[in-house]
Amino acid sequence: MKKTLQLIKNAIKWLFTRPTGRYIHVIAGMFIAALFAVPLNVTFCIAAALSAGFIKEFIVLWRGGTFDLGNFLSVIIGGLLMQITVIL
Repeated sequence: MKKTLQLIKNAIKWLFTRPTGRYIHVIAGMFIAALFAVPLNVTFCIAAALSAGFIKEFIVLWRGGTFDLGNFLSVIIGGLLMQITVIL
């Protein structure tokens, strides 16, 4: 139980203490996945979030920035959360 609580605390800290606003990326991943969950196949919504995260980070690279793996993973986590929500 202690390990689970510590894991949750670490996840919350990772989401909310970064200057890049990773929680916004999680919400964006959930939104993008939700857009594709209803009209298309449920298995496609995680692919939409993955693609959107990759495209967003590619645009950042194209503009001269650096690829932020944390932001990319945050979008994917949001897509996974929506995928789980749709399945349940």
